[in-house]
Amino acid sequence: MELSIENKAILAHVVVDPDAWVEHALETVGESAVIQKIEKYRDDYLAKKDLPDYQTRAEKEFVPEPTEEEAVLAQQAKITVAIQNLLDTTAQQRDYDDIFTLISYVDDPDYIFDAEGLAAKLWRSAVWTIARQIKADVIAGTRPMPTVEEVLGEMPAFTWPE
Repeated sequence: MELSIENKAILAHVVVDPDAWVEHALETVGESAVIQKIEKYRDDYLAKKDLPDYQTRAEKEFVPEPTEEEAVLAQQAKITVAIQNLLDTTAQQRDYDDIFTLISYVDDPDYIFDAEGLAAKLWRSAVWTIARQIKADVIAGTRPMPTVEEVLGEMPAFTWPE
């Protein structure tokens, strides 16, 4: 099936890859489906094609690859969320809302709350100290950017006080 330049443009208005779409349509449903799609979107295409901000479907959906800096920032954000989740879910093992709530029990008159709060406070500091060192090593170029799993694997385990 040979399409005119305008018909290809109409398809580009509604599908990301007109050539691939036409090939697939011809193989699966036939030429009539291609013609129907072109006719369905012809008026919409003609009304919009000359607008200053007009974009084809592929242009609208194009997502550029992130820059190296954007990728690093995104990975750092994932790692930060994962570490905070580790801290919070550990606190939730003993029915605290999160790590901040658990730590708020430091100096509590109840010796169990006090001991758990202090242990969590020390552990939280150890965790973030390691995370800070990992980040410094990545920035210095002495290690590659780790995965979330690798970072979590380097974190010390928390031991609840007896």
